[in-house]
Amino acid sequence: MNNILVCVTQQKKCERLIKYGKELAEGSGGEMIVVHIAQYSLDQLADSDAAESLEYLYQKAVQYDSNFIIVRSGNVPATLASMIAKNNVTKIVMGQTRKADINNSTINAFEGFLHDDVEVIVVPEDIDSDNAL
Repeated sequence: MNNILVCVTQQKKCERLIKYGKELAEGSGGEMIVVHIAQYSLDQLADSDAAESLEYLYQKAVQYDSNFIIVRSGNVPATLASMIAKNNVTKIVMGQTRKADINNSTINAFEGFLHDDVEVIVVPEDIDSDNAL
């Protein structure tokens, strides 16, 4: 069984990542977990558009029979590595970084934390939620 971990930000367009992850999970007989790791105080969600976006993504995760987890952490790579180990994750779905220097991206930062049997799938921004795979 291949469990899929889908990493989302505070953007509604991350729906495409959830759909992509669900299609991967269905094809492998595994389960999907959607996670948002906040590097900020969760109190900030009450006063921003982020709460609306995360609620939207939560509803999409529920629609696709998935758990949605919000975790506050100052160490995203270590938190992801822990979640991967605890949930027997074999594939991680992430969006493409917008950072000019990919060496400063979350994707690059946590690759050293992963076992060789964990596949990172980066979904380009031009893949929308209506034709994910």
